[in-house]
Amino acid sequence: MATDRKSSWLWYAGNESLSVFRIDPHRNSEAAQALLGKQLDGLLVTDAYAAYNAVRFCQSLAALLTEACSVVVPKSREARKNLADHFRQNLSSICCKPLNHEKAETLRKRIIPTSREYPQLFAFIKNDGPPTNNHAERSLRPLVIFRKICMGTRSTSGSDNIAIFGSLTQSATLQGAKLIDMFRALFGPSPNQAHDLIFSNPPKVNLSG
Repeated sequence: MATDRKSSWLWYAGNESLSVFRIDPHRNSEAAQALLGKQLDGLLVTDAYAAYNAVRFCQSLAALLTEACSVVVPKSREARKNLADHFRQNLSSICCKPLNHEKAETLRKRIIPTSREYPQLFAFIKNDGPPTNNHAERSLRPLVIFRKICMGTRSTSGSDNIAIFGSLTQSATLQGAKLIDMFRALFGPSPNQAHDLIFSNPPKVNLSG
C-alpha cells in the first residue's frame, strides 16, 4: 500500500465478527503494537512470513504440521495441553540436528526448545483456535486489490480513511448488517447509531493478523 508514492504496510486484525485495518509506513513490532496494543487478552494467529520456503524444504516438518492442523481438538483444557505437548515433543525430535540449508536452519532455530517462540508452538491446539491465518489473508484481499487498481493514496489522512472505511464495511458484513444502512446511520446525527447497527453480538477474543 503506497502513501504519497512512499511504501507502506497494510495491517489487519480481526476475527469472524470484527475487522480492523491500519496503514503504517513500517512493518515492525511498534506498528503491531499500534494496532493491537501492548497486551492482547486472547489468541493471536500470525503468518511467520519469513519461514515459508523453509517449511517446504523440511518435509518431515510439513507432515507434522499437516497432522496438527487436521487433528480433532479435545474439549478438555488438560487434554488440549497434553496434545500440544505431544506435538512439541515430536517437533523437537525433528529439529534436533542442524541443517545445511540456510533458510531451513533459520527456521529450525526458531522452533527448538531453547527458542523464544517455542512455547507458542501449537498454541492453536492448547487454546482451541484456528490453525492458520487464512482468515486474515482473505480479509486483506479486497484492500490489496484496491491498492493494485489505484496505486495507493496520496496522503496519510487518505490512508487513514481507507483503513477506517475498510474496517467499518468489513465488520458490518461480518455482522450481517446492510452496508447502505450502516452508512446512513454513520452520517446521521450520531455515530452511535452505526455502532448499534453493526454490533448486534459481542466480538470473539481470538484474532488473526
